[in-house]
Amino acid sequence: MKTKLVRYPEDLAQHIENQDIAHALHTLFLETLMDAERRVYAEENHDLSNGYRPRRVRYEGHILHLRTVRTRNKGFYPKLLHILRSSGGTVAKLEAVCFLPASEFGGIQRYVSMVYKELYSRKQIVRLAVTLQNLMEHWRSRRLSPHYERVILETLSLPLPHRAASTGWKLVAVLGQDAWSYGELLGVYGVRDGVEEDALGFVEDLRARGVRAVGAAASDGQRAMEEAVLQNFPRTI
Repeated sequence: MKTKLVRYPEDLAQHIENQDIAHALHTLFLETLMDAERRVYAEENHDLSNGYRPRRVRYEGHILHLRTVRTRNKGFYPKLLHILRSSGGTVAKLEAVCFLPASEFGGIQRYVSMVYKELYSRKQIVRLAVTLQNLMEHWRSRRLSPHYERVILETLSLPLPHRAASTGWKLVAVLGQDAWSYGELLGVYGVRDGVEEDALGFVEDLRARGVRAVGAAASDGQRAMEEAVLQNFPRTI
């Protein structure tokens, strides 16, 4: 599979490599979380972004090469990088809740607080949670290409909140490939086995964001989602 570096508005980025969907998603999420930190810092310090520096981190069994934002006065350093050196488990749970229905985990702010603890004030935690949620929503709602040759569905192994795990929720990442085998991470969806509305909700989201045709679908066992794609999208436009 060829690779394509996609830069979305607000510098949300992911690099699809060798169909490693989880790797791309983790890169996207961690860069977005650091960007949220940078925005809170910039508001308080009247500072501006000034390029990026590379950082290599280990996270959820992956070695990720991240772009971390620099600021003009060089006073900003993402606290997330310190957290990842000690333990990334809570960060992974925060990543998971960003893609689950809010009713299943009680709100993103709680998990932002669990990640950063005393590193930020309570007021900063609130602002950081709102900023992260807005950035992720911006990415989730962006327009997509009208036609994909193939859609690949992969179940993620991120740790879920107890309530979500006990009621059968799973997270499925979706990769779309065009005619030249370039890949794009389309989104992440919370689904439950045997719940038809979850599979249909995933299809409705793709349609609302501009997808009109899908040539084929493949997954690691998500048959309901595969069938929903093939039954609801024509093969060609």
